[in-house]
Amino acid sequence: MRAPFLTKPLIVNAASALLSRALGDRAGQVPVDLETLVYDYLCEREGLVFVEDRPLASHEGHEVLGLTELVAGRIFVCSNLKARDLARFRFTLAHEIGHWVLHRPLALERHLRDATTMQEELLVSVATLGDEASSNLDSIEWQANYFASHLLIPRAPLRREFAERFGGAPLVCPQGSDLGSFAREISRRAMADQPSLSRVFLASVTAMGIALKESGLVVLDPVLL
Repeated sequence: MRAPFLTKPLIVNAASALLSRALGDRAGQVPVDLETLVYDYLCEREGLVFVEDRPLASHEGHEVLGLTELVAGRIFVCSNLKARDLARFRFTLAHEIGHWVLHRPLALERHLRDATTMQEELLVSVATLGDEASSNLDSIEWQANYFASHLLIPRAPLRREFAERFGGAPLVCPQGSDLGSFAREISRRAMADQPSLSRVFLASVTAMGIALKESGLVVLDPVLL
């Protein structure tokens, strides 16, 4: 499936709108209540069929974490992923929801127009593509990852939680250190009376580190302040 052109603000707005529709006044609470969002909203209101108790076959030698059947309206997540790695489960599910929100309307349109096959409607997320830090994602997978990041780590709650732990000003990466490594260290840093950011959002330190960098909450140069 060829990805439509989607700007970052459009993807962010799509994630924010889904949170508002599904969770209402709880949209700003963390961690994001994915169970309510999926079962009480997407399944009940939009007809999604969500399956998380079925093992998934490998794809081209890679472990399959999740897949979405766009026209059939089904999302599958690997059956043991939640018990094995909750943060990875949440990101994988949010990634598949990204395909549902961003790409399903186009697939439905194409299906009605061109009678596309089921093979063309299937989007497979394998372990290598499920890595939030991968630099080799094609555009449709990048779009789903970007959506997942903003669905699981809404930036307004992130800034609030960051300020409660570290104050209002961005943190400056120590000279000679790598910004990505510094961001991940901040992601896992617990305070005396508060859990780490990655823990409170139930997100991986990689996903949280990317969110911190993108939000300008960790910076390389103090001049940027």
